Amino acid sequence: MELNDIQKEAREFLTEHVTAAVSTVTKDGAPYVSTMYFCIDEDFNFYFLTSAHSKKLKDIEVNNNIAVAVGFGPQTITIQAGGTAEVVIDQDEMFMNNIFKKIKFKNLDQWPVLHLEKEGIVILKLNTAWMTLLNFDKEGHPKTFSHEIQKVI
Repeated sequence: MELNDIQKEAREFLTEHVTAAVSTVTKDGAPYVSTMYFCIDEDFNFYFLTSAHSKKLKDIEVNNNIAVAVGFGPQTITIQAGGTAEVVIDQDEMFMNNIFKKIKFKNLDQWPVLHLEKEGIVILKLNTAWMTLLNFDKEGHPKTFSHEIQKVI
């Protein structure tokens, strides 16, 4: 399998999905997972919306290593990634707009984005150090179908 094909499939998959499970570690070393809206850049770095007072932001201040999973079924394809997180200061409006476009709000009760605005919205960036693709969806994604975990970056 060509790396270009795997990266193209990964980019398309990540563009189609709007939420990711993001794992942080508390100051006591306990894992913590949140579902978050995201977008990616051309280098496969992830950008997330969160509250300025969120638990995950406090976790990242203590330990900025995070992991991400995108794709929770029913398709049998998933992307997992990890690296270090940081708060984005410059270009935050661009990434916020990209995430809002991707969300496509249907109603005011859709996930807690409106609550974030009251507390202050922060953009978190995952500087992606590694990414893998696991694709058992032969019919939906035949180009990258494999029984092996495939390295994206």
